[in-house]
Amino acid sequence: MRESAKKLDSRQLRNLAVIVQEGTFMRAATVLNTSQPALSKSIRQLEYEVGAKLLERGRHGARPTVYGEALVLRYKRIEAELRGAVYDIEALKGLSQGHLTIGATRTVANALVPTAVSALKAAKPKIVVEIIEDRAAKLTEALKDGRLDVVVGPIYGDPVGTELAEEFLFESQLVVVTRPGHPLTQRRRVTLSDLTAYQYVGSSADNTVARQVQLLLKTAKLAGLDYAVQSSSPQASKDIIRHSEYFGLMPEFRVEADIQAHLLQSVKLKADGNAWPFGVRWRRDVTPNPALEAFVVHLKAASKRIGRHS
Repeated sequence: MRESAKKLDSRQLRNLAVIVQEGTFMRAATVLNTSQPALSKSIRQLEYEVGAKLLERGRHGARPTVYGEALVLRYKRIEAELRGAVYDIEALKGLSQGHLTIGATRTVANALVPTAVSALKAAKPKIVVEIIEDRAAKLTEALKDGRLDVVVGPIYGDPVGTELAEEFLFESQLVVVTRPGHPLTQRRRVTLSDLTAYQYVGSSADNTVARQVQLLLKTAKLAGLDYAVQSSSPQASKDIIRHSEYFGLMPEFRVEADIQAHLLQSVKLKADGNAWPFGVRWRRDVTPNPALEAFVVHLKAASKRIGRHS
């Protein structure tokens, strides 16, 4: 091991991580409550210690070099382990019973995850739980670098590598959602081609539902749907559909309560590939977390209930 590796300053490493996160020295200095000259001096000292350039400065901010990326990734993992150690000590002292940071896509953040978290908190009320909602790809990245303990969301068979473990939870389908009594509800099943005669309420953004819709359209060799309203809010979309002739495409479990309350109706969608697997992922290389293990148990129980209705 090089002697320089023994001299790394945790404050300098944090400064580097914040600069990479914020993208500029100015924003990082604000977050860290320091000056830009002091921040620049800190990075120069760190670069001297490791013997490599860590940041590239340009007109649009600061970007990490390959060396900078490697150092920030390792720092985040160490930081996550230290946070876990603090919670472990608190648990041993009786001050807490653990900490869990959950990453969830919007699809499950509004349905599956709250059910599992509520059961977890009822059984172990002192567990500290934090839920982060984002796109699946960003959540997986955060899981790998230690910012999350677990991720719940759709899984598409993409390889997770040796560093992550993955477990299947349940399979759902997209259904056609309309107001009660809509002409589409006179049918038992509809195809994507049938839907081209109506206007659609949904999101064109990069999220899990939109991704699934695009996959189904591509498989059916259809160009797209006729948007009436583009909305990234599931609740707003449901409210618009309830008071219009438009339709939506949503996971069956997400609209179950609305259907039971007779606010919406759903029709089965006949489409190749309309089988949407959901699962949970966590890192293999961490100390077993009792809070995570308990959460997965409750997650599986909630998933069984969803699976029976999907």
